[in-house]
Amino acid sequence: MGISIMKQDLERGLSMQALGIDVTSQQNDLIGPLPSSTDVCLVSMPFAPLPRPLPALGLLEAALKAAGIRVTGCYFNLWFARLYGSRYHDWPYKALKFYLADWLFGAAAFGPAPDKDETYLRALTRYLLGARAEEPAQAEAFHALCVQYRQRATDFTEQAARYLIASGARVIGCSSNFQQHGASLALLRAVKRLAPERITLLGGANCEGPMGAATHRCFPWVDYVVSGEGEEVIAPLVKVITVHGRDLPLTELPAGVWAPANRQAGKAGYERPHQERFASCTQLDKGPIADYQSYFDWLGHLGLRQHIRIGIPIEGSRGCWWGRCAFCGLNGERLRQRTKPLSRVLEEMDAFEQRHQCRDFELLDNVPPPRLLRELTQYLGEQVGEQATRRRLFCEVRAGMNREQIRALALAGIHYVQAGVEGLHSDLLALMNKGTQAWQNVQLLKWTREFGILCTYNLLWGMPGAQDRWYAETAAWLPAIEHLAPGVLLGLRFDRFSDYHRNPQAYGLRLQPHPSMPLVYPLADDDLAELSYFFEDAPVPISADGHFDLKGVGAEKIPPEVMTLLQATQHWVERFFRSRLQPILARSDSERGLELLDTRQCAVQRLHLLHDQEAQLYRLIDAAPPIERVQAKLAQKQGLILKDAEFDRMRAELIDARLAIELDGRLIGLAIRGEQPALPSHKDFPGGRVIRPWRGVTNPGVERLAGYNQPWC
Repeated sequence: MGISIMKQDLERGLSMQALGIDVTSQQNDLIGPLPSSTDVCLVSMPFAPLPRPLPALGLLEAALKAAGIRVTGCYFNLWFARLYGSRYHDWPYKALKFYLADWLFGAAAFGPAPDKDETYLRALTRYLLGARAEEPAQAEAFHALCVQYRQRATDFTEQAARYLIASGARVIGCSSNFQQHGASLALLRAVKRLAPERITLLGGANCEGPMGAATHRCFPWVDYVVSGEGEEVIAPLVKVITVHGRDLPLTELPAGVWAPANRQAGKAGYERPHQERFASCTQLDKGPIADYQSYFDWLGHLGLRQHIRIGIPIEGSRGCWWGRCAFCGLNGERLRQRTKPLSRVLEEMDAFEQRHQCRDFELLDNVPPPRLLRELTQYLGEQVGEQATRRRLFCEVRAGMNREQIRALALAGIHYVQAGVEGLHSDLLALMNKGTQAWQNVQLLKWTREFGILCTYNLLWGMPGAQDRWYAETAAWLPAIEHLAPGVLLGLRFDRFSDYHRNPQAYGLRLQPHPSMPLVYPLADDDLAELSYFFEDAPVPISADGHFDLKGVGAEKIPPEVMTLLQATQHWVERFFRSRLQPILARSDSERGLELLDTRQCAVQRLHLLHDQEAQLYRLIDAAPPIERVQAKLAQKQGLILKDAEFDRMRAELIDARLAIELDGRLIGLAIRGEQPALPSHKDFPGGRVIRPWRGVTNPGVERLAGYNQPWC
């Protein structure tokens, strides 16, 4: 494992002692590259993903450099992980709604609150340990590890703040995306305490709309908050800050920016027209290409390059062309989709490959626009020789794709997709306003398996208005598709900006912030409601002993029909990913007829041989035609006329053998065509992955936290 020691004095004559760091401490061998001269430091705090650079930082760095402003990106998420180990990283994501990441940095951000912290830990212990929380030894050990980890976060915050101050940067900005808010607030508070003259800046998804206004209003150590897309506003903002400092008048504020003047004006200072509350990028293809060099510099200095398979984020569009799923809040106030031309997307891929010798890309689009995806797959699929295989991509897709579109993905080198499946029951999908039906989802899973594409997706439960029997009905036929990629069953989450949040009365909801939030953020209820991203339906406050009453949390809260589906999906995952041999249902033509190989647990027999009429029928239902049109299609395409009784017999035999299912009035053949191809490994995911986990150099025991989880969390 490589360890880089910060060069003595570097280029500014700054030693470790000048940073206020004890040079005898082992952890201080691991410090990132101190910039020789900079105007702005942009920081990515924990718990941003480790295996890829942060798109926001890359875009902002590029915009500032293009304007002649000296800027340095600081990947403190990498630094923190290097100190305390890589396995910690996923742990806070197991308790998203409990604001675990924010609580870990809460003492540094807001100061200690012993009574609230004790209550929070009791509730967290019950949530993550389940029944084991009743075992005193288990609960005490978990409690001690959490407290220890939190102290490490506090210590790190102080060290990171001193590092930034030593850089000489006048403006220090932090990103706040998903699990970074508490950490970023903690860092900026430490900076302001140690160097009050420095200008502090915060932006990101957690600052959008009301969340940004609440953040600025409630945390006075943050001078400026940017709500929305920052690449077009960052350079003008920094330039006027260099002139006015914290005294920028309201008349000169760009759209989407909150300044000290807003705070000084009181409540009226936050009453701005809707269109002025959000900074937007008008032309995605006109600005500079994202600059990710800082990320690679930090990887190198920390000796982590060989531990991480890097994926480069790339963006083809923003917003979602569908934009109607009731549960989705990812696009905030930006439902309108904007798209880059194919030429710009290819230009960026070429630039990143040349700069970083990286050929793995993660397309960030919520769902790529159909035209862009068609053009991109066509272009990549037409490349020959090395060009045909050198790049590997991951993207999200809608479930309504046809077989040729999925084949085009594979030919283009897109062998990893996340599909917007969300459900395998059409009534559930209609409730979520997905615009697709269950039969289309099955077809997607079949065709991605046929072309060797690893398809990941979620199955959701808990939608308002859902009937529990729908989950049981789904579980009943799942064994028939165990040869196709399984999904993960998750409870529905009510997110800000989703239709559930915008129109709760329409769904019979009384949404309030998660009851753990008051234990993490020391704010009034109204402020919490504006700051929160996660909501619960009429939650009961957490009691002092840590008991909470949330719908769908814990096995005793999950309806039995949902538990049946949960157990079925868990078994599916075991069979598909962890069996020595994956289940197979594949068909091939031979001289004897249509042969089917079936190794599923539900298989009636291992080998099937279909002749003549049965074979023609099975080939036809690969496309999942409506049942009432199957006989007409057989007559039209094969000249085969079947009597009703004969057709009913053959259909029943295929269904009884679980070679086909009836879904949404369609007859679906489940076998994939030809030999079942090997799927790519999760280890080679183009979006990046830690391939060689490392232990923390200061606190290896914290890694034990990663083992705490319950299947319903």
